[in-house]
Order: sequence, then structure tokens, then C-alpha cells
Amino acid sequence: VVADCSTRSMADFPDAFAAPDSIVAGPLVIVRGRYTPPETVAEFGGDKIPVLVAPGHRVTLQLTRDAHRVAALAYGPLPQGEIEHRDAHRAVTFEACKRGEESGSRAGGNEVTFWMGFMLAREPACVPLYAWIDDEPVPRRVVLGMGVRRCE
Repeated sequence: VVADCSTRSMADFPDAFAAPDSIVAGPLVIVRGRYTPPETVAEFGGDKIPVLVAPGHRVTLQLTRDAHRVAALAYGPLPQGEIEHRDAHRAVTFEACKRGEESGSRAGGNEVTFWMGFMLAREPACVPLYAWIDDEPVPRRVVLGMGVRRCE
């Protein structure tokens, strides 16, 4: 599944790269990804979590097999209406707008491409993701705290 420049949303995130609740991995920022309150996970089955990528970069977020039993990525092409776990994805590739191409979004004064989506979670959990960035041979590991405050 690919989310590219044509499917982006537009907004400004003044402190996204510096905010303590953001997950930053090179050109990737997962805004408010470190912690979602357990009551939000219980009420909504997850949380809306913006993903930002710096211009000219490609990032694939992939749930581990174990994590996919509990969580799913609701970004990119999805059916209309309420999204359930079976409708969402185990992996999504985010292809940012090219350098010099207007994305309509900024983070800390710099151009970024922004996608709004939803991290589904069946229950509170630490949700590990692999972040495959550009052509790096090894993914970076990031962890979202879906109803769990301290995840390693």
C-alpha cells in the first residue's frame, strides 16, 4: 500500500520534530506517537496519528507479525465508512513530495508531507513498527504507546 504526495493532507506542525511525544526517526515524524491514553484506545479502537516525512524521502512503516494481531495501520487506500482491523494494513509506504514541490505542510518551519490516518489497536499495547527509510539496508525500530505509557 502506498500513500504518496497526491494523497497527502495539509497542516502545520510547529514543534513536531522537537515535541517529547513525537517519534522521530531521520526524515520521519510520527506526531503524538509515543503515547495514546488507554481511554482513547478503549473508546475509539486506536487513535488518529499524523505521519510526516521530509521532502524526497520514502518511508515504509511495517508492523511486526505479533504486533499486527493487536494493531493495524489505517493509512492509504481504505474502504469508506468505519474501518475495522481486517480493512487496515500491516505495512504502508509513505512517499513524500519531491524537494521543491509544494506539499502544503510544514514542521518546525520546514516543508514536510503529511498524512492523517489512524492506528487501530484492539487493546492497550506497546506497538513496535519497523521504519524502512529510503534505501537503508536495516529498518529502524520505533514503538507506539497505544494505551501504555512506557514502551521500550
